[in-house]
Amino acid sequence: MKDYRVLIIDDSAQHRIIISKFLERMGFQNIQTSEDGASGLEKARSLKPHLVYLDGIMPTMDGLTALQEIKKENPATIVIISSSLSEKEKVLRFKDAGASFYLLKPYERPLFEEITHKALAMIEAQEKSTS
Repeated sequence: MKDYRVLIIDDSAQHRIIISKFLERMGFQNIQTSEDGASGLEKARSLKPHLVYLDGIMPTMDGLTALQEIKKENPATIVIISSSLSEKEKVLRFKDAGASFYLLKPYERPLFEEITHKALAMIEAQEKSTS
């Protein structure tokens, strides 16, 4: 698999581990994690990830604020919200702020892989259009 840079921002250590394991099984190697939005934003600035898995509810900086900052600094980053929030209004706010996909926790590995493959297709399409 191409060396995509992936960042997981989630205050739950368990979810960071689960997502990392799913990604490793899919062949990803360049995976970094962060436990809250503020430190995640700092990592996003240095890593410049292709793909971000972002929890919606976190201390220090919530997912919506982190999403807005990540997209402002690097609009091409594909962001997948991974959250237990299912209220339509909140989901729409994440979409309006630039999230490409929304995974409702808890989720199964097949759905995770399906969404990740769709995200990779978006990244590849972006790369083709800029080259």
